[in-house]
Amino acid sequence: MNTTAPTGLLQQPRPFFMIFFVELWERFGYYGVQGILAVFFR
Repeated sequence: MNTTAPTGLLQQPRPFFMIFFVELWERFGYYGVQGILAVFFR
């Protein structure tokens, strides 16, 4: 039985990457809307 913790970036569990990409798209959308509103209200 292997009891060592995974090391390295690619050894992370799958939910880690899902959470990472959800947060990435959330930030992308937030700043995208901010940019659109800045141009719209100018």
